[in-house]
Amino acid sequence: MQDEGWREAVQKELNALEKFNVWTPCELPISEKAIETRWIISTRHLDISTAFLNGEIQSTVYMKPPEGTNRKRGVLKLKKAMYDLR
Repeated sequence: MQDEGWREAVQKELNALEKFNVWTPCELPISEKAIETRWIISTRHLDISTAFLNGEIQSTVYMKPPEGTNRKRGVLKLKKAMYDLR
């Protein structure tokens, strides 16, 4: 993330995820696996920054922290579905 525009877009997304309480930082239970994450930011401009929040999820899902977060260890337990999570 070397381009200032990308850093700005990522920070905006992180702020929205925190504002809407999408995850809880935690340690990964031994019996679980965490999904990988990566940023996919479109070059098209949309002002719908929270369209990815699809409400509460029924399954337990852990994900590795995306680039740009300050988490050096642990995982994030999702409370709400996001993006293309299936």
